[in-house]
Amino acid sequence: MIVYYSSWGVGNELFQYAYLRSLAKNNENIFCLGGMEELADGFDLKDLNFHIYIPSRAINSIMRILIFPALYWLAKKRIFNYFEHLRDEKGVYDKKVSKKTGLIPVSIVKQGFFQSEMLFNIDNIKVKTKDHYFQSALKIFNSFPNDRTKVFVHVRRGDYLREFYNNKRGVNLPFSYYSNAISLIENEVNFPYYIFLSDDPEYVEQAFRHISDSDKYISSNHPIVDFSLMTLCKYGIGSNSTFAWWGSYLMKYRKKVFFPKYWHGWREKVESHPGIQPSWSEIIDID
Repeated sequence: MIVYYSSWGVGNELFQYAYLRSLAKNNENIFCLGGMEELADGFDLKDLNFHIYIPSRAINSIMRILIFPALYWLAKKRIFNYFEHLRDEKGVYDKKVSKKTGLIPVSIVKQGFFQSEMLFNIDNIKVKTKDHYFQSALKIFNSFPNDRTKVFVHVRRGDYLREFYNNKRGVNLPFSYYSNAISLIENEVNFPYYIFLSDDPEYVEQAFRHISDSDKYISSNHPIVDFSLMTLCKYGIGSNSTFAWWGSYLMKYRKKVFFPKYWHGWREKVESHPGIQPSWSEIIDID
């Protein structure tokens, strides 16, 4: 049995699911407590051994403040098995997970992000978007011109405008990254059709107004519909977001996807998330 207290965000939740599912032995039960609402809402796991419990706010606070700190303490004392995704002195996650074997064969996994394909086995992953989201995306996708090559462009802003990395505010990617990626796409693809997916469609409308309306679509759909649209494309321009990472990873006919070098550390050219760069992607260094 594996017990885990989850964090938030659908991309993060998918990484956590992938790690936990790969850690588990055949038919071992995984109890994920305290969250994963977006995973439960948006995805059909078809996994009878993965149990998601979404508590009330009061119970969630008790678990976060009392129960799980106690479980972590007991596991560190080798009462239970203990798994922890290690961080360095700057708080950056390592590429490995430590393990301590305990007396009781119950595994306590400390909350982490596990944001690397090196930490999971795709053969163990049983995940797809729920059918009503996928069918909505498919209907939209089929409305696009048939003779055009579909390219998704994921633009993450929102909380990224306020997030700090190395004491500098803003980890959102600059326009120059997208402009360079679009140029690379157009050097390779005849007649691309751009599918813009963003939490800030008003910004996209202004920033990319030079692209004709007949050559682009700007989504304002549910996030999981956007996620499903990514999986239907052949080409993509990803943001430094786990949402774009997983949408790209699950693409059915992937030919090429671009991602930014250094992830959140692009301003100072410092790797912020070791191991997160997808092995199957093209990397763009931001000037």
